[in-house]
Amino acid sequence: MSDLRVEAAEPTASSRIWFVRAGSRGSEIRSFLADGFVGIAWGETGALTGLVDLRAFEERLIAVYPTRSRRTLTAWAAMLRAITATMARGDDIMTIEPDARRYWLGKISSDYQWEQGAQLAHRRGVRWSGSLDRAHLSEPTLHCLGAISTVFRLSADATQEVLTTFRTLGAPSVPGRCTQRTSNG
Repeated sequence: MSDLRVEAAEPTASSRIWFVRAGSRGSEIRSFLADGFVGIAWGETGALTGLVDLRAFEERLIAVYPTRSRRTLTAWAAMLRAITATMARGDDIMTIEPDARRYWLGKISSDYQWEQGAQLAHRRGVRWSGSLDRAHLSEPTLHCLGAISTVFRLSADATQEVLTTFRTLGAPSVPGRCTQRTSNG
């Protein structure tokens, strides 16, 4: 993985970066980077190939999680639709490695995939390009990146800042060399 290249395209109004969190508190960051993917849960829904309409995602979730609130299911449906039907090969994507305070940037490299039995069953392959320390980004961009949603798109301004900063620094970190977590005891 040491032959990574920075391939961030010029940002346009239609090329905003996707962001997918790596599980609770970044628990899946090693898998994201080592295995080259982003993913989200709700695998109990089964494969969602071919669904496009938000209502179809909501109906699938209602069948699996009948006691959840409509508002929660609508939010989950929007995230599932994003990863399964809206994202496309070549889209820019980010995630965070919280313990290292680093953001990882890459390109979506596959169509939607469903990995039966996986904790993060709904996936997209990713070719990771490298990372940025959060200290290199402005407060407004960090605020955007701090959204509580698992899957979202950055604003146009945040996208431009991230891509420009990434290109300017030019020496990205290599995936697979994440900060090691230590335990005391």
